[in-house]
Amino acid sequence: QAKSNLSDSSNGCPSFAAATHDSVVSREDVDPDDDEPSNTLPRNAVDAPVNNMDASVTFPACQCICRCDVGKEDKAVQCKDEHSKDHLYGAAPPVLPKGRTCATQTGLSVYDCIPPKRFRFFTGLSKPMFDEYVRVVSLLAKLSCKLDVQNQVLLTLMRLRLGLLVVDLAFRFEISVSLTSKVFHFWIEVLAGFSRDYLVMWLPQETILATSPAVFKDFPNTTCIADCFELFVDRAQNMLKRGCTFSPYKSHNTAKVLHVIAPNGFIMFISKAYGGRASDKFITLDSGLLKYLLPGDEILADKGFTIADILPYGVKLSLPSFRRKKQQLSEAEVVFSRRLSKVRIHVERSICRMKCFRFLKYIPSPVFAKVNCVDNILVVIAGLCNLQPSLIKEGEQSL
Repeated sequence: QAKSNLSDSSNGCPSFAAATHDSVVSREDVDPDDDEPSNTLPRNAVDAPVNNMDASVTFPACQCICRCDVGKEDKAVQCKDEHSKDHLYGAAPPVLPKGRTCATQTGLSVYDCIPPKRFRFFTGLSKPMFDEYVRVVSLLAKLSCKLDVQNQVLLTLMRLRLGLLVVDLAFRFEISVSLTSKVFHFWIEVLAGFSRDYLVMWLPQETILATSPAVFKDFPNTTCIADCFELFVDRAQNMLKRGCTFSPYKSHNTAKVLHVIAPNGFIMFISKAYGGRASDKFITLDSGLLKYLLPGDEILADKGFTIADILPYGVKLSLPSFRRKKQQLSEAEVVFSRRLSKVRIHVERSICRMKCFRFLKYIPSPVFAKVNCVDNILVVIAGLCNLQPSLIKEGEQSL
């Protein structure tokens, strides 16, 4: 009877007529207690309502409703499988609307990797002071580069503070060696101009005397402390230049610099680099220090700083006592020399603070040969030292 029903319905039902024998399941094999619907309906059977149908026929044998469009051609229905998109490896990426960006993950810069407590070690400045320093100098000039302004200035100060090679800095900041050198020399010129205008300047006489520490009570009219220091440089290929840079005192090729501070430790004057053979007197005359001195000023210096005959009128030079032709110093001269050395030592501390920037430990020949490069570096380092905490603490009486 089931077979006869199937044969009868197959003659009238278009779904059964189009299906193969394997796609039909006998009603005898169907479990009457099975609640799950059968998924073996003919492929051409349509069980969803279709819009705009002109006629519909119900076939009781298969319990399906076949709706047909009268006078219209049948359209093939393609199955949309969600899993078919899993293998579209070569599909083009979606085009985002204008003004929309993709979220990307960027690596941390060198600035982001330095802990705040370590900024003084890498740059010579605390992190808040470094951020303010970058904010101000970024208004003066900008260099189009892969690095932002913070990392460009950080690269420059790291080379000055740690004495790192250009190849090392290029590896740390992930840029080329040529770009590293370009960034360094660009910012040295910018920072040198900023330091000359705002950080390293000659203070007014009233300001110097008002800020003089109590340790200078024996020298109340002191306006500056002067001394020269030397920096090791490479031996020049030219014999004339080699002779000009050879220092009899250091027995090495050096560059000589005049360093002048106020009694409170503020660096007021830094000369350009001279050859190690130059005398203190020549550097004082040639550097332009004398134009800042006024009548009533008192300069403290070492006993080798014999410039009393070239000082302007009314300027006093205080030097430690030395014997000359005498067999020994008097008691008053010994006491005076001790008191003078006690306060003059602060200029040595200031020079030591500058030499903490390891770039000055040994200046390479390419840098020394470049015009004004060493002079700019000296001014930049002097300006950075003035941004550090005061050299002489409040209430300090002796070392």
